[in-house]
Amino acid sequence: MARVIADIPTEHKPLRRMVCVGENEAWIIGSNKTISRVDIHGCVKETVVTNCRLWPDDISVTNQGELIYSDCNKRTVNIIRTGQCKIEILITTPWDWIPSRMHCTRSGDTLVSMFNGQKKKIIRYHGKKKMQVIEKDEHEKPIFEDGNFVLYLSENNNGNVCASDMNAGVLVAIDMEGRVRFRYDGTPVRKRACAVTVVSQEGKLKFTYSGFPSTEKVSFKPYGITTDSQGRILIADRDNNRIHILDQDGHFLRYIDNCHLHSPQGLCVDTRDNLFVAENGPGKVKKIQYYI
Repeated sequence: MARVIADIPTEHKPLRRMVCVGENEAWIIGSNKTISRVDIHGCVKETVVTNCRLWPDDISVTNQGELIYSDCNKRTVNIIRTGQCKIEILITTPWDWIPSRMHCTRSGDTLVSMFNGQKKKIIRYHGKKKMQVIEKDEHEKPIFEDGNFVLYLSENNNGNVCASDMNAGVLVAIDMEGRVRFRYDGTPVRKRACAVTVVSQEGKLKFTYSGFPSTEKVSFKPYGITTDSQGRILIADRDNNRIHILDQDGHFLRYIDNCHLHSPQGLCVDTRDNLFVAENGPGKVKKIQYYI
């Protein structure tokens, strides 16, 4: 069972993005230029005022603990060095490609999802150097669906890059060579499994059980994603107010649907595998302890 162990109020409505800092704090952004670091009581511990036109598009924290944010208008990913107030440009994206979501990997790379009109791709950087472009599969076909939604992303501990492609309504996992490992469309494996049939001693059919009934209210659109220390993938199903948990091979494990979530959008896990959930509309962060 999953349970809420902290319900953190914020001043941001909507609450757009969030990233954990240790076990009891998180950086958050809303609809202004300020990035705030809050504790589990909602107390603001630190603020950074960016030079974005409106607000940062995303935030992340490097493996050295340094805060980075993306500025879609300037086409940059910026870093605030530890102990310094100065904002430094870390990455400038290719011409006509606008940065959106980001993820800092354990190895020190920065994954940046970006768009050019309806087209999407992910670029891996090490520092300022471009290391990998994830855009087409081995058959030169686009991996991601064209559309208006941006790609949320994370990297699992097996090296797979996981991206939530809302335009296609799937989570995509791409291996280190850039090949698609699997796509998850929100349909649990247990719903596809063979039915269990129960018959009486006389051989008469009593009932057939084919798994849990679907509780999906609207179609699956994956928003924020994160991974934990066990390689499990957690996906925010915002429109159905729940979290999907998969194993590293894309097999459905369970939902988190008992914590009264409201429009869950941003996800991250802390150093103890507790899940932080940013609720977009209410402007709250829930810290959830979950078990598999």
